[in-house]
Amino acid sequence: MGGDEVHFQANGLSLSMIIIHAVQKLLNTSRLKAPLYVSEASPSQVLHHWYARLVSTGFPGKLLVMYMHDPSGLTILVHGKSIQSTHFYFKDRLFKLMGRLGFSQDFIERELGFQEEGYVVGKTDSRSMLGRMNQLNYVLEYQCTKAASYEELPLAWMEDQIAEYFYQDPVTKKYRYLIDYFIELGVVERKP
Repeated sequence: MGGDEVHFQANGLSLSMIIIHAVQKLLNTSRLKAPLYVSEASPSQVLHHWYARLVSTGFPGKLLVMYMHDPSGLTILVHGKSIQSTHFYFKDRLFKLMGRLGFSQDFIERELGFQEEGYVVGKTDSRSMLGRMNQLNYVLEYQCTKAASYEELPLAWMEDQIAEYFYQDPVTKKYRYLIDYFIELGVVERKP
């Protein structure tokens, strides 16, 4: 184990919070220093690991923070420049996105309950997740150029479109839709 790794457990049980793995630029704008966190989710927690990065919008001084769940790729977009200023809105947008995608109410309540204990910020440790985020970043920057103003960016529409993306699952190496990850867990039903 390296000197900058931290394990989160209390009395042998994993803590129920999320870990946000932030890219260096976002760590800098958030004025955070982060070790490499090695953590396990609580047994029933699904949305434990998130990756975060900044997205340029083309509007001077205005950025988005993109949060992407590992391994599903579920993506939340929030106006802002730092983790501290966007985390509250992240939770609200996650709640709304899961509702729009047809997640079960029990799953939504359970996962958001885990986030009540907060979050910790760590360094990124997955090159494949960074690659997925970088690829999506180009699409998001292009979509931002179509908006008349920063306030009119269609964040909910972009999140919904991302949820229907076809991608190669990093574990099974099979192509599938992002939402299929959650359908297989039994927490969402495919809409016709």
